[in-house]
Amino acid sequence: MSVRVEIDPRLCIGSTNCVEEAPDAFEMDERGVARLRTPPAPDTHVTIGAHACPVGAIRLYDPVTGRQIHP
Repeated sequence: MSVRVEIDPRLCIGSTNCVEEAPDAFEMDERGVARLRTPPAPDTHVTIGAHACPVGAIRLYDPVTGRQIHP
C-alpha cells in the first residue's frame, strides 16, 4: 500500500530538503520544484522527504481512507 502524494508547486520553495533526505524518492524539476521520482520509493522514504519540507508543500494521504496524514 503506497501513500498518495501531492506536491503543491505554489508552496514549494526549492529548498531541496526532500531530495537531501530522500534522494530515491524526490528530485527537482527544471523549475526548481520538487517531484516524485519514478519508480516510486518505499513509503518510509517518501515520508522522510515529506517531513523535511520546511513549508509543507508535500502532502501525504492514507491510501485506504484518503485522509491527509501529513502535514
